[in-house]
This record gives sequence, structure tokens and C-alpha cells, in this order.
Amino acid sequence: MLKMLKILSKIYNSPSFGFIKSHQHLDRTELSAIESLVGKTDDGVVAEFESNYARLIGNGNCIAFGAARMGFFSIMKALSIGKGDEVILTGFTCSVMANAVIRVGATPIYSDVDENTLGSSSREVEKCITARTKLIVAQHSFGIPCDIKPIVKYAKENQIFLLEDCALALGSAIGDDKVGNFGDAAIFSTDHTKPLNTLIGGLVYSNNDDLLSKVVEIRDESSEIPIKKQKALWRTFRIERHLCREKRMRYFKFFTYLQVLLQRLFLINDPYLSSDYSASISNKDYTYPCKMPAFIAQIGIFELKRWSILADKRIFFLREILYQVSKSKISKFIPQAYLDPTLKIVPLRFAWSMLSGKDVRLRLSPLIDVEATWFLEPIISRRGDLEEYGYSHGLCEVSERIGVDMINVPCDIDEDAIKKIFDTVNKITRKSYG
Repeated sequence: MLKMLKILSKIYNSPSFGFIKSHQHLDRTELSAIESLVGKTDDGVVAEFESNYARLIGNGNCIAFGAARMGFFSIMKALSIGKGDEVILTGFTCSVMANAVIRVGATPIYSDVDENTLGSSSREVEKCITARTKLIVAQHSFGIPCDIKPIVKYAKENQIFLLEDCALALGSAIGDDKVGNFGDAAIFSTDHTKPLNTLIGGLVYSNNDDLLSKVVEIRDESSEIPIKKQKALWRTFRIERHLCREKRMRYFKFFTYLQVLLQRLFLINDPYLSSDYSASISNKDYTYPCKMPAFIAQIGIFELKRWSILADKRIFFLREILYQVSKSKISKFIPQAYLDPTLKIVPLRFAWSMLSGKDVRLRLSPLIDVEATWFLEPIISRRGDLEEYGYSHGLCEVSERIGVDMINVPCDIDEDAIKKIFDTVNKITRKSYG
């Protein structure tokens, strides 16, 4: 009873802003076009999405999967990475990345993050390179490009494949070069919490035709997501479209808790692709890897048409938030990359860490879905202990130290909301820092 009361209290006191971008802009004609493809195969629609997405990044080509980590897995399979090989990930990563490495039989090695970018640290990556290193994952976090140029140099000198993890960054650039074009290949995510939301999905991007042909072969041999699960995804998509917006988050929270409860009581499968959040290998309710459903690709086609508007809005958001930060005590805590004029940052979330981060999150909870804060600890969204993923406490000191006090602020909110959030932050920091 006490647990139920706590859940009801959380629902009643749900925040105004979350991290899932609603699809409320889609009209009836677009929704009808999407629904008509649920459970159906249409390679032409998927190919159109791949082509349109690739043009957004550069001169390479894209291959779509049910999830970005499946593209990562397929790249490793194409490169014959397996037992005895090492793959370098960052301390701020998701369990599904480690799971993909474990699936091919290789060993995940964790490099610490750079406090200036919250992404891969070139110095820490260099420390992790051994004779067994076959692939380096350079991660761009929150839309901030990592210090990738030295990593490119290390990879070339040691003949190591370099993969850019752009799951959290789309459209960001170093000078005139967009992220995704520095490594041998890149992965992008279109999960509902990522820059371009298609509910689930991801893509491999590369200029290497030989690699892409092998990845295409692996993808084409993969299965479609079962129709039952596609229908569940469509229902979830419609619910998110209606509820993931200001003043309706309370109802979305209720839906989320109810969904989890029903899954536990009646052993109903999660509509999302979440079977690979553990360190063990499981294909419980979908094949791995699996193809991107046609209706997901159609969502992506519609979303890409308005991407430039969304990206500009997020860049404006960053300018506004940096203005608020400049007037506060937290300016010394934000990642310095935000102030680097050589970087073009299309922010997914505005993120920083400070000593009173836990208190700030607590005070922000009526405004922001702080339960969805990323990277409070290494290897997030996991089911199991860190050790199961080959990680031991203390391995990534910076990731562990700054993670516990991490703060995330969502994009796509108006100026009044930004001011309200940072007025709250400033009240706390004035008490803590004078």
C-alpha cells in the first residue's frame, strides 16, 4: 500500500517537461500513411529514409536497423571482431553498447570521459589501447562533439577501426565537419529520447562501400520485428504523441507506471526493444539484429522534413540557456565545450555536473523529469551489477565522480520555461556558493 501511495504521489506531482519530443505536429494524412505500414514490409520506404538521413550527415550512405546498437553489432560482425578482441567504450555509455560487444564474444574496455565535453576523452582512450584493441567507440554526448581529432590519429597509427557514436548528437560539427564524418563509420539513434524521434531505430553511416555491403548483407538476413510488437509500438507512439507535452506529463507518467505494472503482473513484453539491457544474451521477444519496420522509417521521413526547424530551435535554446548561465554561479561548472567558438552544437540536452547536483535535481523535479537524467553512473539502463558488464568500481574515476551530480535540462522548451528552471537553479547555488 505504501509503495502504491508513493507511485500515486509521483504521478500527481509529475513534472511539466520531459525528454521525449512529441509528434503532435503530424496531421491526419501523415498519421494515416504511417499506420498503413504497421506490420508491412516496404523496402522502398526504408531506403528513402536511409537516403534522406545520409544527406543530413554528409556524402556517405546509411543502413537502417531496429536500433543503433544492432548497427554497432553488425559492424563488429562485418569486421570479424570476436573472442580475444577488445573494444573501447566510454564510461558514460548505455548497457546495450556493452551487450553488443559481449554478443560478438569480444571484451568491452571502458575509457573515462572528458569533463570539457562529457564525451570520450582522447587521453583516456589512448591509455586503453593495447595490441588486442580492434575498435574504438568515440562518443559525442548531449550534442557536444568530443575531442575526436587526436582519437582519429591514435586509431590510424595503431590500425584500429574508429566508430563514432552519434546516438546523442545529430547536426553538431567541429568547424565545417559534421560529427559522423571523422571515423571509419558512425552510428545514429532515432530512439524516442534521441535527437530525431522515430520511437525506436538507428542507422549505420559510412563512406566505406566495402564495409556497408557487408553490413547490408547482415541486415538483409535479419528478421522483421514481429507484427504483434509493431502494433504495440504503434499504440505507444500514439500515446506518446498525445501525452508527451507540457501539462500532460502527469498522464504520461501514469501510463508508464501502468505499463510496467501490467508487464510484471501478466508477463506482457515491453513494446520497446529492451531485451538487451542486461549483460546476458537474449532474443526474448524480437530477433537481434532486426530490420527497421517500414512504419518507423515513414515517421523518420516526416520528421526529417522539419529537422532544420527543430535544430534551429535547439541552437536558440542553447544561446538562451548560456545567457541565463552567464548571470549565475554555475557558469564555472558547465562543460567548456559549450563556450568553444569552433564547435557548432545542436544540443539534445543541456548537461552539467556540480557539487550540489543532487539537491538541484530534487528542486527541479516539479519542472523536469529528473528520473530520466542520463549518466548518473557508468553503464546506464542496465539490468544487473556493473561487474557483469566487465566494469569495476573506480575504473572511470571522472565518470563516477561527476555522474552522481549530473543535471540534464530538456530542449524544445520556451524562454519562460528556461528562465523558471534557472531561477530555481540560481536560488540553490546562491545558498551553496554565496
